[in-house]
Parts: sequence; C-alpha cells; structure tokens
Amino acid sequence: VGAGKRATSTDLVNWTETAEGANDLVFAAGRFLLVGEGFRLTSVDGVSFERASQPAMGRIGFGVVDGTPTWLGANFRDVRRLSTDGETWEDVANDGGNALEDIVFVVG
Repeated sequence: VGAGKRATSTDLVNWTETAEGANDLVFAAGRFLLVGEGFRLTSVDGVSFERASQPAMGRIGFGVVDGTPTWLGANFRDVRRLSTDGETWEDVANDGGNALEDIVFVVG
C-alpha cells in the first residue's frame, strides 16, 4: 500500500484499501490510533474506524512513562502534543522550525 494509505487484511496476502491521507498508526492500550494532518481515527478491531477531532498531527508514538501510558503526537513543522488517554491532547513543545519526520519511545 502506498504512502498515506490504510488497508486491512485477514490473511496478510490480500489487502483492501480503506482510507487516504493517513500518516501514522499505533496500537496501544487496546485500540488503534491512526493520524493524519487534522484527523484521528480510532478502532478496537483494526477494521472499523471512527473519526475523532484533534489538532493536526502527522506522526504518533506510544510508550509507558513512569508507569503511565503516554502518546506523543507531532506535526511536521515543530509542534509536539502529549496525551495520557489517547483522546485529549496538550501542546508540550513548539520549537519554531525544528521539523520532526518521525518519533519513537526508547526504554531508558
């Protein structure tokens, strides 16, 4: 599947394209979060997704910080957003031009 697309499969051989404009996907805390610029889709089964509003985010990562499930979202330019429930987001950084292409949590 090409960049910015989402597809589902039951056998990992045959794929059905289901959405355009997706940038990143993470499975954590029993659900999928799929993000794109200005939208977030959530799903518990990876097949049926519901649209939820959010600030623009192009990338998303998940980790456990001091025992707390934590999502970190970022847009391409310079803003990072933090959530401990995957639903409500708080701006935590705006560097004024330090673009992020991707984010990951590292145990340390």
